[in-house]
Amino acid sequence: MIYLCDFEDSFTYNIYSTLKSHNPDIEIEVIQKNRVLTFLQKTKFSEQKHVIILGPGPGHPEDYQYLLSTIYGLLQNNNIFFFGICLGHQLIWSSVGATIEHCHLPVHGQTRSYNLPKQFQKDLNLNESIIHVQHYNSLAVKEHSRLDQALPGVNRYSLNDEILISYGERLVTYQFHPESIGTTFPQMFFRSIDQFLL
Repeated sequence: MIYLCDFEDSFTYNIYSTLKSHNPDIEIEVIQKNRVLTFLQKTKFSEQKHVIILGPGPGHPEDYQYLLSTIYGLLQNNNIFFFGICLGHQLIWSSVGATIEHCHLPVHGQTRSYNLPKQFQKDLNLNESIIHVQHYNSLAVKEHSRLDQALPGVNRYSLNDEILISYGERLVTYQFHPESIGTTFPQMFFRSIDQFLL
């Protein structure tokens, strides 16, 4: 089961459509913003496999302080796979004490290309080592060596001391929008979800 947390963002149903086009039989429930905290609290001790997507949205992670301790608790549950997009990426990292600051180069509605290390391409099951992705953000998670201990075993791809991608056994986060029309082959960025649910 996939739960997609909607922070009242226009891209939420693009994410939903991308997931459905990749796997029409997959069950997806959209959790509206006013229900997200209650939902996360109820899911904390789940013994069933769930994917929780923290989607994009407006504002700074500080505006969502009320969610952070619950997100942190859920990161300890082996039955939960977290997938964070833009704001969701920032919320997950904020929950373990990362600093969020203004981007080195704010981007809204532009595509950027990144040449990923071969290991990232392999682990994330991506077709290409050079990816072309769409950004809509003015904030970023700042890179810091102490984050090695904050989320042990999680790999990070960073540029200009800003974390753009992170992944681990039960976690994938992207600062960019993998579902956007400006991202090439959007479905491939969601393959880690399939691997967890198998």
